[in-house]
Amino acid sequence: MEFPKTLFSGYHGSCHCQGIAVDEKNGYVYYSFTTKLVKAKMNGEIVGSVEGLIGHLGCIAFNEADGYVYGSLEYKATEKFYIAVIDVEKITGMDIDYKTPGVMTTMYMEEVVKDYKDE
Repeated sequence: MEFPKTLFSGYHGSCHCQGIAVDEKNGYVYYSFTTKLVKAKMNGEIVGSVEGLIGHLGCIAFNEADGYVYGSLEYKATEKFYIAVIDVEKITGMDIDYKTPGVMTTMYMEEVVKDYKDE
């Protein structure tokens, strides 16, 4: 696949891009914007988003083996860290609530919190 020289991710208010992941096989790019995930085609057309996260969705990666996006999810106020697992096939429109069944699950990373508190 030949990648475009530039990609426009759209305007997302005061949020800024935290991470980018690419699904080369299906031609999608995913952007994390702190409290949301945006799904777009390689031509820049935005096809959907997951909204409303109350934590900080940071670094993301697309896993070709299972078709999910994985990302770091930090809740600073409670000092909790998770891995967000997002089923990108469920992103079929704009502003999908992250609590919609099957869209996102999380894994709590207790050892990260332990390491964080030990510093």
